[in-house]
Amino acid sequence: MNDFRAYIRHISVKDSANFTLLLKLTLDFIWENLHSDTIRIDLYHYMDSETGNLKASTMIKDALSMQKKGFKWKSIMNDPDTGKRF
Repeated sequence: MNDFRAYIRHISVKDSANFTLLLKLTLDFIWENLHSDTIRIDLYHYMDSETGNLKASTMIKDALSMQKKGFKWKSIMNDPDTGKRF
């Protein structure tokens, strides 16, 4: 079986309070117009200056959670020394 997967590579807002609405509109557009079977979102990780670890935005992770939008997390390893992900 071949699934048609839509990828969201970048989504941003000037005011973080608008992120949830933009996400909803984007997902609605994909489901209604692209007829994809699944949607995958790349989640950018940044270096936390306090801990020195790579981390993702808590606000974005919460907006994408199973309770909100039904996204499941796929584990990915980030190597802070090389910047490679595997």
